[in-house]
Amino acid sequence: WTVNVVYRLADAEVRCSEYDCLYPVNTLRNVALTAARADLVFLLDVDFLPSEGLRDCLCGEGSSKLLRTLWQTKSALIVPAFEVSAGIKVPRERNALEQAWNAGKAEGFHIRSFPKGHRATKFGRWFSGPTSEVATSRNLMRALHGVNAYPVVYEEHFEPYVVAPRSLVPSY
Repeated sequence: WTVNVVYRLADAEVRCSEYDCLYPVNTLRNVALTAARADLVFLLDVDFLPSEGLRDCLCGEGSSKLLRTLWQTKSALIVPAFEVSAGIKVPRERNALEQAWNAGKAEGFHIRSFPKGHRATKFGRWFSGPTSEVATSRNLMRALHGVNAYPVVYEEHFEPYVVAPRSLVPSY
């Protein structure tokens, strides 16, 4: 399937015409951020397929506490991205994804072709679940916020998919 988008910024909205022409995708990202009405935004690529339960985790009972904690700590929640081998059905739940991971049929997104883009996520650590690190990772715990988190250290060229308070997301 194909998605076609035709959009022209008003002249007053163009920040840098050379930049906007070189990186039209970032211009569209900025348009989307400006138009977003939700307090939490999920920054991802159009070909990213979220898991079945992600929306419930992020928008469920703990969502207001998640938003407040992310906003107060000026943090973002990294959502790990995986890719599967050709011919493998895309797992939509954690258990199926972990089975594919253990069988060598799934791996961190672009981990072979551009490891710097996502390796800081520590995919193996994500599968191991909550540990004592939860207490040090901005106190995001499933019981309160709908998610468990662990600290991730930024490295140059890291391009994570994140959930963050819209008010804290800078323009691209």
